Formats: sequence, C-alpha cells, structure tokens
Amino acid sequence: MYLKSLEIIGFKSFAPKTLLEFHRGVTCVVGPNGCGKSNVLDSILWVLGEQSAKALRGSEMTDVIFSGTDSRQALGMAEVSMTFSECEEALGLDWHEVTITRRVFREGGSEYLINKTPARLKDIHNLFMDTGIGRTAYSIMQQGKIDAVLSTRPEDRRAIFEEAAGITKYKSQKKEALRKLEATEVNLVRLADIVKEVKRQIGSLQRQAGKARRYQSLIGDLKMLELHHAKQQWETLDLQRIEATGQLDSLSVRQGEHEVQIEEQEAQASAQRAALDEMETKLNAARQTVNDLRSRISNHENRLVFNEERTREFDGLIQRYRGEVAMSEEKFRMQEQELHSTDTELAQITEMLAGELRHMEEKQAATAALTSQRSEIEVSLSSFAQDAARVENRISQLRGNISGVMQTREGAEARLAYLADESRQLEFAFAQLTEQRGHAEGELARANAELEAHTAEVSAAEFTLRQSQTILGEIERELRDAQRVLAEKESKADALRQLIESGEGFGEGTQAVLRGLDNPDFFKPAISGALAQFIDVAPEYVRAVEACLGANLQAIVMKDSMIAESVIKTLTAQKLGTAALALRELDAHFEHITNEEMALPEGAIDWLNNKVRTQPEVARTVERLINHTVLVADLETALRIFPQRGSMIVTMAGEVITRDGILHGGVASAAASSHLERKNQLHTLDVEVAAARAKSWEISTRRETTLSEIDGSQVRLEE
Repeated sequence: MYLKSLEIIGFKSFAPKTLLEFHRGVTCVVGPNGCGKSNVLDSILWVLGEQSAKALRGSEMTDVIFSGTDSRQALGMAEVSMTFSECEEALGLDWHEVTITRRVFREGGSEYLINKTPARLKDIHNLFMDTGIGRTAYSIMQQGKIDAVLSTRPEDRRAIFEEAAGITKYKSQKKEALRKLEATEVNLVRLADIVKEVKRQIGSLQRQAGKARRYQSLIGDLKMLELHHAKQQWETLDLQRIEATGQLDSLSVRQGEHEVQIEEQEAQASAQRAALDEMETKLNAARQTVNDLRSRISNHENRLVFNEERTREFDGLIQRYRGEVAMSEEKFRMQEQELHSTDTELAQITEMLAGELRHMEEKQAATAALTSQRSEIEVSLSSFAQDAARVENRISQLRGNISGVMQTREGAEARLAYLADESRQLEFAFAQLTEQRGHAEGELARANAELEAHTAEVSAAEFTLRQSQTILGEIERELRDAQRVLAEKESKADALRQLIESGEGFGEGTQAVLRGLDNPDFFKPAISGALAQFIDVAPEYVRAVEACLGANLQAIVMKDSMIAESVIKTLTAQKLGTAALALRELDAHFEHITNEEMALPEGAIDWLNNKVRTQPEVARTVERLINHTVLVADLETALRIFPQRGSMIVTMAGEVITRDGILHGGVASAAASSHLERKNQLHTLDVEVAAARAKSWEISTRRETTLSEIDGSQVRLEE
C-alpha cells in the first residue's frame, strides 16, 4: 500500500483545487520556507481525523478554510481527499484504491466520506488502525516530532511501538469489550435491584388486586341495584307522562280557542292600524304642503329683493349704455365719411395701378423679345466667328493640299476605275446587307418578344421559388418538431418497455427469477414471465384488478413445473428474496366453472373476469384467481351485496371484501406506477408514436414534393 494522491480544495493557502500525486518511494515533502509544506502536512493530519484546532495551528476548526485575499474572495468550504492504492491486503478490503475525504463548512458542519460514501470518524480510525497511518501514528514525522518522541515518556513511546507492531487494533477491541462488559455488569446490578423491588411490590400488588376484584363485584351489585331503581323511576315517569299527555290534550283544546280569539282581535287591531296609517299619511301630506308653501313664499320674497337690486343696477347700466351708444353713433358717422373718402382714393389708386401694370407688362414683353434676339445674335456671331476660323484653317489646309492633290490626281484617276468596279460590288453587297438587316430586325423583334415572355416566366418562377422555399422552411420546422415529439415519445415508450421487461416494481425475489437467478441459461427457458405481463386491463379497472389479484400479479408463470423446486431452493440458498410461481400444469386439477352459470347480483357492474384480457397460456390461472368476483361501483354497494352472495366483491376504487368477510381498503404510500398502469401507458404511447410517425411521414412527403417543385423552378430559371 502506498499514498497515491492528495487533493486539496480551499484548505488554508490552497484556494484553488490542487492535486499532488505521489509515486512509489516518496517519503517526505521538502521546499523553501513559506511554500506550504506545513499546510500539506496539516491537510493530511486533518483528513485523517485530527480534532484539535491548535494541532493545526488555529484557534477553531473553521480557520482551516481559505479566508480570502485582496484579489480572491473567501471560500465557504474546505475539502481534502487522500487516495491510497494497492490496499486490499493492508486494509482487508475488496477495493484496489481507497479515498478518504473530509469536508468542513464555514457555518460549522462537517462530513467524512470513504470512496464518496458518507462515513463516521470512527470508521476512518478503524480502517487505518495498526497500519501506521493516523494523526498520531509514526508514519507522519513533521518538524520536531523525532525530538519529541525521543524525549517523551516511556508510556507514550510504547504507544508508537505498539502501533508499529500492529497490536493497537486488538488493544482497542479489548478496551471496547471491557467497556461493554462493565456496562453489562452495571445493567445486571440494575436488573437485580429491579427484581428485588418487584418482589417487594408483589405482596402489595396482590392486596391491591384483591381489592380490585371486590371492587368489581361491588360495582356489579351496584349496577344491578341502579337498574332496579331506574326501572321504578321509569314506571313512575311513565305514569306521569300519561297524566301529562291528558293535561296536554286539554291545554291544546284551550289553546285552539285562545288562538281563534287572538286572530279575531288581531283582525280588529289590523283594521284600526290601517285607519291610523291612512290618517297619518293625510297628516304628513298636509304638513308637506304647508312646508312647500312656506318654502315658496320665502323663495318669492328673496327673489323680490334680488329683482329690486337688479333693477337698480340695470337702470344705471341703461343710462351708461345710452351715453356710449351716442358716442358710438358719432364715431360711426365720422368713420363712414372717412370710408367714403378712402373708397374714392382706393378706386383712383386701383385705376392708376392697372395702367402701370399694363405698361409694365408691355415693357417686360419687349425686354424679353430683345433679350431673346440678343441671345440669338450672340450665338450667331459666335458661330460665324467659329465658322470663319474653320474656313480660314480649311483654306490654308486646302492650299497646302492642292499641290498634293495635283500630284495624286494622276494616281487617283488610275484608281478611279478600280474604285468604280469596287463601288458597284459594294452597292450589290449593300443591297444584300439591307435585305439581311430586314431579316435580322424581324428576328430581333421575335427574340425581344420571346425575351419578354421568358422574363415574365422567370419572374413567376422566382416568385414561385420564393414561395416554395418559404413553405419548405415551414415544413422543415414542422418536420423537426414532429421528429422531436416522435423521439421523445419513442424514448418514453422504450423506457417503459424496459421497465416492464425487467419487472421494475416487482419484489426482489421476483426480479431475481426473471433475471434467471445464478444460471440464466438453465432457468430462463423454463420461465414465461410474470403474470402481470400476460394480462391487459382498461385504465378505469386497473385499481380493481390490482386490489383483487394483489401479490399474485408478480407470480412467475412457469413453462416447466419441474424447475419450480430448483427456483425455490436457489432463492432460499442465496437469500435473494421470495417469489410466487404459477404452475400451469396444475390448472387441469381445478374445476372449470364459468361466470355464466351464476346470476349477476343486482347493482353490480359486471364480473371482474370480463374486464381482464388475458393471453391463452394464463387464461385458466387468472380464471381461478378472480372467477366469481363481482365488480361494483362503490363500497356502499359492496356492503349491501355481500350478505346476499358471500362471494368476493371489489369496487372501482380498489376496496375488496373477501369471501371470508375481510375488508381491504385505503391507498398505499408508494407513489410508483404499477405494472398494469405502465402497460396502459405504453399502449397509449405506442398509439401516440404511431400517430407521430404518420405525421412525420406525411410532413416528409410534403417536403419531398416541395423540394421537387423547387428543383423544377430552378431548372426553369437555369434554362
């Protein structure tokens, strides 16, 4: 065994995850001051179970958690894991490697783990006892430890030697055994004291028991006397009841007479109340009229005072307005005069303005004409100047060329004949080209028409292509959604199918038999499966069938009854649990009585056997188990029918009354789905998978059609 690795997270100065790997032959950790050697040793001591914070150079255990720096936040947990390799023989375990882990949290909690499994500190101490590994063992020699060992007491050195010799574990077991023996002796002493005390109390308890028996006999006599006394009291009270009944009859007659009188008096009182109410109504109306008149008089008086004040105000306003009207009339006359004079002046000005406008328009027209003439003249002059310059240049050029022309005239006359012939040929070629041009123009017109038609077709094809691409995108999204739904439902169906095939939810022994126990090649050929795997029940009848069949649903249907004994022996020998076996060969030994031979009780839904669909190989077995079982709606109906029939009755909710009159009911605490429910869920999922697969195929077909249309559009565009 050797130390393989040390993993430190958040312990003292090791803030990030640090992995130290040790190879064979590593016996110490060396390095300069401040590099963390002591922290490595402290982490080893800590993970081995050191409980003293002072031994780890701290004041409390949470001091080992990284407390943070200026650039890094503090952590909330410290964890150290130490892995040992090749430790099967040294530790007496089946593991090749063992990893012990210790964690501490800043809020104070701590954990110990062995190979990621929660453990106790005691388990870690027992694991490494007598191996030389431990927080106080000799395998860890920090600075000053050797001097301390040499200078310590002989008793302390003896502990180190015992650890090295491998007897510490036995001494610990001896101490534990002695402690248990002492505890047992203390318990025996206590039991002896209890026995003495009980013996001492036996006499007193016997006397108390005698008193209790006498008390019970006296209580019986007292009850008998009380019954006789109660009978006498009942007879007396019965006579009093008869007398009271006679008196009650006479009082009832008198009550009737008094009720008639009361009704007559109440009728008279009602008439008087009605007259009184009518008088009070008239009086209230008169009072209301008087109040209304008073209110109206008061309002009229107030209005008179207000009107008088308003009259005085209006008189003053009238006098003021009359003065203002006179002044306004005078202003109006003056403004009318001014207006007449202004209108006269405006007419004169308008006439003058019209004449000026006409004169200005004539001037503008003349000016425009002159401007146009001037521009034309300027353009002509510029053109004439340019023409004169060109003529002068041409004259100079012609003068220079006359001599050359005279020289080339002779050559030209010689070529003239040749050119005449060439001209006749060119005229003939021109006629041919003119004719070809006419044909080409016709071809061009037809080509343009075809181009316009093709352009329209291309535009339509591009529009159709864009539409098809849009539709293709939607179809692909639908296809992805359909494929995702199909994959989800198929995965759920596969998971349910695996659970059903593996017998998930069955007992440990049933699952072991379905796996073939320790010899699948021998046992599996003789096993058909669990009974629940051969029956189907509608969802609304699952609870009733499960309640009726119960543990029989887990019964293993055997093809070969000769193997049944081996199955039971293997289960018993290997302690794999219990299992029920359905032996088909025994079906012939039972009488076959169908439900049709018996009348269905009134109020029942049906025979339960009619609600179960079974496969042929288990039909007789299921018939034996639930034949003559009546299915009813509720427990009330079951309790009403059972005394009449005495057969097994089951309700839709799962309550069962057995033939022996035992009522089973309630809801189990297990929340897992039953095997029959899983089969129904699987059937539903299979239907949904088929629908999803059909939908996916339909969408794929539409996608292929759309792709064909897109390819056709692209071919037309390329053409």
